[in-house]
Amino acid sequence: MPSSASAARQHVRVLTAQQRAEFDRNGILKIEGVFSAAEAARMQEAIWGELRQRHGILRDDPATWSKHAPTGLKSSKRHRSFAPVFGPGLCGALDDLFGAEGWIQPKHAGQVLVTMPGATEWSVRHHLWHVDSQ
Repeated sequence: MPSSASAARQHVRVLTAQQRAEFDRNGILKIEGVFSAAEAARMQEAIWGELRQRHGILRDDPATWSKHAPTGLKSSKRHRSFAPVFGPGLCGALDDLFGAEGWIQPKHAGQVLVTMPGATEWSVRHHLWHVDSQ
């Protein structure tokens, strides 16, 4: 059953034939321009705020960046600043891939993954993840 959000939104075609072919070939697709730099800055502020509150990690104090792994960010993913993630760009791309009724918009943008500035590698803490399958 489609969500009321999918029924109410207007379909905006955003993917090119080349992007669709890339998704069909690789099963993954990078979609650029889904939100603005200003919107991204607001998301960053929400994340830094939670890092400060949860772990004492301060944006302007690199000495605090190694205090704790930047995980367990449960508030940021629900913060209103993340609403643009599900704007017309991403929703249009998902509609292009799966059809307007072929997917349901999630309640939030998902787990926030953080790599501190200056990190030499990026890794996903796999023990925090699960696989949804049928």
